[in-house]
Amino acid sequence: MKVYAKKNFKETRIKKGFNTVGLSKEINLTKQMIAQVERRANGISPEKAVLIATVLNVGFDEIFELVERNK
Repeated sequence: MKVYAKKNFKETRIKKGFNTVGLSKEINLTKQMIAQVERRANGISPEKAVLIATVLNVGFDEIFELVERNK
């Protein structure tokens, strides 16, 4: 299983007052990685996903979903 952002991730980030640079600094990821997560180009570790949800003050399930990996 991998963790992927839901379609509302970017909207939620913006509503909470974060740009990609600000959020990346809060969670110690690059702004490029944040952009990739938003586009669902890459998954994210569960630990970082929980940290992002905490920083944005939303529930994990509001902005992330678990996706089964193709084998």
